[in-house]
Amino acid sequence: MLVGAWLYVKGRSIPTLVGALAQHLRLPVAVRHVWLSDSGILSRPLLRALRAQGHFALGRVRCNQNVYFAPRRRSPPQRRPRVCGQACRVDQGCRRFPHWLREDPLRLRVRGRERLVEVFAAAGLLRGVRPNRALPARLVVVVVPRLKLTPGYLLCPDLDLDPVEVVLT
Repeated sequence: MLVGAWLYVKGRSIPTLVGALAQHLRLPVAVRHVWLSDSGILSRPLLRALRAQGHFALGRVRCNQNVYFAPRRRSPPQRRPRVCGQACRVDQGCRRFPHWLREDPLRLRVRGRERLVEVFAAAGLLRGVRPNRALPARLVVVVVPRLKLTPGYLLCPDLDLDPVEVVLT
């Protein structure tokens, strides 16, 4: 008898296995499915697998994750157009690019009390998910002022969701 047996497949990572598992689930096609994940599982292979099925993932990202902004338009197209613009680490986005971020105040329950939370959101691009194209995604930064908490960094490839809905999900 196996108690707490681990699923182990040699040579396959957890995000790849989750993407393969999603293919075997019999989910209704007409419903839009959201997969919530943690920073260790939200990765390019998982995003590729879920995108192929019409699903999307929502989850935390690490603070050193790179997000790219849209490239600037150049008037005379002399060479191949750029896929991505300027790169930015997620944790440096509020400091380096405040003009790209939109701020929404929100009241959340943090550490047992109702607090005013600052939610910053920007549309960015992720490289390496689709071949020769960047995947548009929304970066959401959640900052709790007057507390010594590190900001939370969320990533959602669905640009239709409001940043407040992303945080509340």
